[in-house]
Amino acid sequence: MDTRDSERPDIFRYHDYRVFLKDWFAFQKKTRRVFSLRNLSRKAKLASGYLPMVLSGARNLSSKAIAKLTPHLGLNPQECAYLDALKDLSDAGSSELQTRAFELLQKNRTYQAANPKEMEAYRYLTHWYYVAIREMATLPGFQVDAAWIQSRLLFKVPLKDIQSAVEFLLSHGFLEKDASGVVRAVDRDVDCLGGIFRLALGNFHRQMLGLAAESLEVASRAERSVEGYTLPIQKKDFPKVVAILKEAFQQIGKLENSKDASNEIYHVALSAFPVTKRGGG
Repeated sequence: MDTRDSERPDIFRYHDYRVFLKDWFAFQKKTRRVFSLRNLSRKAKLASGYLPMVLSGARNLSSKAIAKLTPHLGLNPQECAYLDALKDLSDAGSSELQTRAFELLQKNRTYQAANPKEMEAYRYLTHWYYVAIREMATLPGFQVDAAWIQSRLLFKVPLKDIQSAVEFLLSHGFLEKDASGVVRAVDRDVDCLGGIFRLALGNFHRQMLGLAAESLEVASRAERSVEGYTLPIQKKDFPKVVAILKEAFQQIGKLENSKDASNEIYHVALSAFPVTKRGGG
């Protein structure tokens, strides 16, 4: 977020705690000649090089450090709680903590007004059927009718949730209706930054992995492909695995441009992850 040094930064307009702290410290230097990061670190009993490393992204702001720091920032209790939520959104080690932090941010109307793209992306990606319905609109004969959409989805989604999804997709430009009433998908990117995008995308992948497991029961063998095996490799060879998977994605992506009209929506996922960790011996 851009702000003039002479203006007190409004923390409720930020979605990145590092950007806020940089602006806040710049404001303090402008309005208090005696202010310096070194003096602030001394008062907060932090190492002199700690805050510069946090601001550069080399270190995360720990819970202990933020507890020491906030009494010296000149923020009110609500602003301190908001800063803590921003930190958790960016640096928390679990999606549960990040989701809890974002739910706190969402309750603030100033944040909602200042970060519409983040709010939009989070809602879009944390509901798998929003993405599916958008893609369904590329199919011939698509009907913007909740009951029709529900009948075409393989996995169960309540009718009211489908209707809410359609309204969201239309109002946010993922779908558009022409003069004749025909609805089509709009080719546009999801625009989002930082921790919110990572959180939303992580939630999307978790949902899709859950649907992949469910597909073993609800889709026939002829309709699905779930392949995988466990093998030992050198860790240095993992980038080669990633490159092979990316090449496979590129080849699959070419099918989207086939001259024949599509008639189904598929989710294709290629994954590779460790099941062991380096031992201490």
